Amino acid sequence: MNAYYYAPKDDPFHRAYWRRLYPDAELKKLADLVRFTARYYMEFTWCVAPGLDITYSSEDDLRVLADKIRQVYHTGVHSFGLLLDDIPERLIKKADIERYKEPVDAHADLICRLSNALRQLDPCIRLTVCPMQYHGESDSYYISKLGHTIPIETDLFWTGREVCSRELSLREAFLFWEHTTHKPLYWDNYPVNDEAMHFEMHLGPLINRDPALWRCCAGVVANVMPSAPCSVIPLITAAHCLWYGPAYDPEESYAEAIRQTVGDGNAADFALFADHLRVSPLYDENSPLLRKTFAEVGLAVSEGKNELARSIAEEYLFRLDRCLSLLRQDAPLFVSLRPWSKKLETAAGILRNVFRYLLTKDPCAADAVRAALPAYNAIPERLIGDTDFLEVLWDRYFV
Repeated sequence: MNAYYYAPKDDPFHRAYWRRLYPDAELKKLADLVRFTARYYMEFTWCVAPGLDITYSSEDDLRVLADKIRQVYHTGVHSFGLLLDDIPERLIKKADIERYKEPVDAHADLICRLSNALRQLDPCIRLTVCPMQYHGESDSYYISKLGHTIPIETDLFWTGREVCSRELSLREAFLFWEHTTHKPLYWDNYPVNDEAMHFEMHLGPLINRDPALWRCCAGVVANVMPSAPCSVIPLITAAHCLWYGPAYDPEESYAEAIRQTVGDGNAADFALFADHLRVSPLYDENSPLLRKTFAEVGLAVSEGKNELARSIAEEYLFRLDRCLSLLRQDAPLFVSLRPWSKKLETAAGILRNVFRYLLTKDPCAADAVRAALPAYNAIPERLIGDTDFLEVLWDRYFV
């Protein structure tokens, strides 16, 4: 991990007030962050997002943008990002409509003019651009034309085929390079959980990133979750993935990330909880350990080995109690995970009765599961895979 891209939409001077210079107090905070990253040998890139209301053809707006960058440059920043994502897909200013045929021409012109202005400030400044189209087919009209028009030394952000891509392959990176003349700088939208993913907690390890991706890309930037403590675990696996290449083992990395985050003594208990927090754009199924446990209990029951089944179930429930006790502590990570851990407490009661019914066929246990499932499913946080996973248990063991 040797780079940090500063682009928070809740910094008003990054997006909403991009025309305004930073007040002294805010500039000092930014300078402190720049010094902090330098201490750890990280390149700090400050990003600005003027696309909501900029007039692309305006020399005044270009001057204001350059002045803003110049202010940040004097804090020690030598790498900048121009973000044109999540903006209107058509030109909206009269002067731009009259000057340009289409948005890609306006975007390319702004990038070229800004690049020239930055070279006059410092020839060594690095510029990264997030284009309006930042995912999809790399031979599409907009991104290929933009790539062929802007300076070759400008980096282009790209998230892959999808906004949150299931995989990043060497072949697709090569095609992007071929079609745009730029190696993609991957803005990897994992573990981020914003927008529709708000109720998911992406703790699982990074997977499906080609170990040879470095051959055809300019770099990989991991987009984090709003919760910094929760982002640490998947970020550690991303660092391992980039560092170890073909030797990267997602599950080994995941176990090590948990140990680093919660300590050796708590790792096994926390891993039981983390087992239920894998659902994401990268993972279709959740809770592999719980699924394995149910499979073993079900097999033992079917073979008439009730004591073995009871032992497996009781061991899981014992570990679940230890896990819930750990999660009640006030460490920042556990506080951030509280909505999911509270749902796990609800799930624990259901699981006890599911195991109880499997082992005894007690109808009271079945009634308790029936009564508890609606309340469990009403909790919006994603846990134990799909919201119907416990319903699947119902179909398999109660119907």
